[in-house]
Amino acid sequence: MCVKHLTIEKDVGLNLLECTKIAQAISEYRADTFIIKNDNMVNARSILDSMSLEAKKGDRLTITADGEDEKEAILALERLVVGDAKSIWNQQSEPVCKNNCSGGCREGKGCPCKTVACGANG
Repeated sequence: MCVKHLTIEKDVGLNLLECTKIAQAISEYRADTFIIKNDNMVNARSILDSMSLEAKKGDRLTITADGEDEKEAILALERLVVGDAKSIWNQQSEPVCKNNCSGGCREGKGCPCKTVACGANG
């Protein structure tokens, strides 16, 4: 299981369009993915559930994913929620290259194999 804590940086927060983008992006992954705000946990695949969080700019969210492609699912969600903004990685997860290169992908430094599949390349 991967866990990631982040702050919404987009001015629009999680409006209908953003929640639709999240649901569409997560549908490409097998991992069970949830968004948590305060004590409310919703399935990231559900547009209405995500909208029910009423998440605004500056709100703190926790994203969890569990499954074979959990890290990729979390990276996809992060790109949609915070865009280019920095986020805080839980020690249990860190960005990895989908090509499994040994270059050590890191946020802001990119991936030595220069793949666009790497979340660190944004």
